[in-house]
Amino acid sequence: MRTLGVFALVAVFAGCSSSTDPFQSADAGGPKDGAVSARDSGALLGRDTGAPEDASLPDTDSPPIDTGSGPFDTGSAFDTGAAFDTGAAFDTGAAFDTGVAFDTGGTDGGGLIDKTTGLACSIDDDCDKTGAGINLCTKGAFGGDSLYPTSVCIGNSCDPGFGAIAGCDGDRGVCLATSSGGICLPVCEFGDTGAAPTGCIGKNKCNAYGWGKDATTSATTGVGYCFGGCKVDSDCPTGNVCQVEDGLCVKTKVTFTKLPGDPCTDLDAKAPAKCNCLYTTAEKKGYCANACYFGETTCAAGFTCDPSLPRTALLASDVAFTKVPAGMAGYCLKNCTTDTDCATLNGYCEEMGGTGKKTCQVGKRPCATSAHCPAGKTCIGATSTAHGTCG
Repeated sequence: MRTLGVFALVAVFAGCSSSTDPFQSADAGGPKDGAVSARDSGALLGRDTGAPEDASLPDTDSPPIDTGSGPFDTGSAFDTGAAFDTGAAFDTGAAFDTGVAFDTGGTDGGGLIDKTTGLACSIDDDCDKTGAGINLCTKGAFGGDSLYPTSVCIGNSCDPGFGAIAGCDGDRGVCLATSSGGICLPVCEFGDTGAAPTGCIGKNKCNAYGWGKDATTSATTGVGYCFGGCKVDSDCPTGNVCQVEDGLCVKTKVTFTKLPGDPCTDLDAKAPAKCNCLYTTAEKKGYCANACYFGETTCAAGFTCDPSLPRTALLASDVAFTKVPAGMAGYCLKNCTTDTDCATLNGYCEEMGGTGKKTCQVGKRPCATSAHCPAGKTCIGATSTAHGTCG
């Protein structure tokens, strides 16, 4: 059986605005800006599976690259330590794109589309209907690690495009950029009603990727990708156990030596990881935080489960959330009162959408004008369609 290497992911985000077509009419708003985290697909951030690499797949040598211009970390999404960026909650990219913002096939096997991404599987043949070797089953695929609790079809090649969420495999998935192309993960959708996201099968969980307004109803709507989601060993496929700190199914658990809330750096995210480290790639520092699922996970005292959905619209094109979708993937972020509480963690204190608690968000505070910044700081890099950061 083939073995996938750990991916180094570079995310491209944009919100979407069509409930019937999640990839159409995209908005650049996204979950975070400027930080990487532990849900990377090699195991997304913080932890490298050390799996042998397949030369035909994205390499694992590229470090997470955060451009500070997107809701997610634009670096390692599939690197077993961090795919999810838990930094600032606003994308600094362009605002609303009213055009079609999705890839209809492109590099999906030179036009070959399996249309199996997101379906349950046991072996690769369940996924690879075209015989092109693009779609495969996650069961044991990452050096023996499955990552997903419920084995599912994903694609190892797609065209991530630029500036907007790109669909893949007949729009059954979201194409996340990697150092050598893209990887197609199952798509999920969510709104601002508090209802659970749709699209992820079994015990797999939805990770926020971008958001916008529905073109017809103007309702706030979001697009994400299904990844991880285990809580206990029994959630995982045979031969895997649950690394509960990042919600990923692995052959062998890592014993972390740092505790949630401890400051950490990018070095702490390298194998063997010291914790599930959420950090910005610019400063290469942040803090340790465990994965959680909103309404299903009880975080330790002093921490709140926070998917970091925006609560405040800084630009006219921004969207804001009042409720967190049930079961949405997030992190147990440290509670705070002021920015001072987050200073040693390379973060700022902000209440995000639907949580009712201020938490330390990793990265720099987003802004549209200096009025959004604390006293003594100014808004740098903002335009009429893009956020800046306070500095």
